[in-house]
Amino acid sequence: MTAIPTASARSAPYWWALAVGVLIAVIAFSGSLSEVVRRWIAQEEYSHGFFIPLIAAWLLWTRRDAILKSVGTNGG
Repeated sequence: MTAIPTASARSAPYWWALAVGVLIAVIAFSGSLSEVVRRWIAQEEYSHGFFIPLIAAWLLWTRRDAILKSVGTNGG
């Protein structure tokens, strides 16, 4: 009898791929990211920039079912 993988076991490769992708992006754009953060700190009109990644993450999280459906049915 074979064991049926749990939902977390099936999604584990996706989390690793996401983590590696984020790490590569941070390394690749570290110069630009540090400049953006410096501006967010130094210039008052850009201080809202710290909220942008949080809001984007929240929007992605609240729409995760629709995103997963669109990714799952987009294959050939």
